[in-house]
Amino acid sequence: MKKNLSSTFKNIAGYSVRSGRISLCLNEALGKKKVLDLLLVIITSAIVLFSFAFALRLVPSQVTFGYDQARDAYEANSIWQKHDLKILGPSSDVPGLNHGVLWYYFLALAYGISQGNPEGAAIFTLFLLYLFIPVMGIIAYKITENYRDSLMSVALYSFAPLSVAFSHWLSNPMLALLIAPPLLLLIWMYLKKQNKILALFIGLSYGLLIQSDFAFLVLLLTIPFYIYFFKLKVKISDALMFSLGLLIALSTFILSYIKFQTNIIQIISSFLVNNTGAGFSTSSALLSLVDWTVNIFSITFLPFPKLLVFALLLFLITYKRKEIFNISNKLITFLLIWLSGSLFLFIFNRGNMSATFLYSPFLFSGALLIGLILNNLIRKDYVRYSILAGIVLFQALLINSWTNRYYTPLSIQLGITTKFEKEIVNYTYNQSEGKNFIINTITNPLYINTTWAYLYEYYGKNKYGYLPYWGGRSQVGYLGNLSEKAPSNVALRYLIIEPQDGIQEIWKARIIYDEDRISDIIERKKFGNYEVQKRIINLNKGPIPLPDILQKRADVLKF
Repeated sequence: MKKNLSSTFKNIAGYSVRSGRISLCLNEALGKKKVLDLLLVIITSAIVLFSFAFALRLVPSQVTFGYDQARDAYEANSIWQKHDLKILGPSSDVPGLNHGVLWYYFLALAYGISQGNPEGAAIFTLFLLYLFIPVMGIIAYKITENYRDSLMSVALYSFAPLSVAFSHWLSNPMLALLIAPPLLLLIWMYLKKQNKILALFIGLSYGLLIQSDFAFLVLLLTIPFYIYFFKLKVKISDALMFSLGLLIALSTFILSYIKFQTNIIQIISSFLVNNTGAGFSTSSALLSLVDWTVNIFSITFLPFPKLLVFALLLFLITYKRKEIFNISNKLITFLLIWLSGSLFLFIFNRGNMSATFLYSPFLFSGALLIGLILNNLIRKDYVRYSILAGIVLFQALLINSWTNRYYTPLSIQLGITTKFEKEIVNYTYNQSEGKNFIINTITNPLYINTTWAYLYEYYGKNKYGYLPYWGGRSQVGYLGNLSEKAPSNVALRYLIIEPQDGIQEIWKARIIYDEDRISDIIERKKFGNYEVQKRIINLNKGPIPLPDILQKRADVLKF
């Protein structure tokens, strides 16, 4: 009996020891997990804050201010200061077609708060975009139901070079960064449980996305894919609610159609036919598609040499495809359907996606997809975090290289930033020593001085108390308030030559030739990619030889 009791107590004691060890191991494991989770929160928060500080430091050196920004600034100030309500948004590349007016009202608030200062408006939008990043994290968590996945996607998104570039770019497609994430959440919720109210808000959100850029209309073509892959039953009531939401958001287009008698249907039809008709090379488009895909990843979440990016993508598609879908077949399918919208933009743009701003609706979903892959395919925490640190480092290096080259992927003209523009305005005033002077400009678009009119009206007049006169072609019908009637005793002229990207050399030669006929150069000065020629009027010059480039171009001389 004693032997049995002794044996029993030994067994119990042994079991207790083993249980204690197991419990200790579990506690240690749970403690380690909590430490790693806390570490991820700290790393992500640090990346977001560092990205914000980095982006803020780049104001004004990276704040783009060209014709589009100046035009929009005039319209926004008109709404804020004169209460001039509008129903027509910025003009698009398609003749006769305008984007939604939502951008003007958003910008009116930014310029109202900054009192007309472009840099102040840029800082306002920068703050808003970074304040929205935690909201993106919440949306990512609602979709993935995994805070590690959401934190990883936030970390990748916040320092993506293209995301940072958008924070300095005052143009309408930027709104898609704020609209697309909530829209994705609404679609995901609807796929899980169909609901009329959700259908209404999805339609409304799609309409707001189209307001930001009319080209995003083609993203509606992804809807049938959701219906097919998620086996949705199309309900008439839901379709009507979706249509109602879409109609409400697009009502300004309808009002402008009625008021200005714009034939939107004909314009859209012409756009679609022209962009998919004769001259469209399938082979070139396929090569362009590969190049475009590699390019977008190289300026966002895989900021490495393009050949390496291509190899990484090829490896993932070829060898890791099944593992990626095993993460969550529905979630990966959902994200890929949304990202397929970029293919429709690619197709209807004739295989050309050089307009990088068209990527704005896909940045959040792209970060979410890469975050899921990185978080689930790489099991070891220290390896995963090391890769994240490496990606962020290369993202920062790429942004820095862009800054050194006055480059932004969102503008054709390199270096058209408020930093150099203010330096030019100060130079012309300081050189004139308080006297009146005349300016002429070589701009993109040609012969339109809206950009410099705004810069002189805001910076110049506020600082120096007077405006220069305009000495180029008539600006009647264009935005700007520089007087074209200079007194006869004004002797100084300044020719401001913008960065030549998008400006043909022959037109530069033509405008300089016209200036040479009435003035002499005193000084040339470079400001980044700008050139300013200080001139003095000389109306008694003899004949000026015609430059070689203009010898056989009578059409340019007659223009």
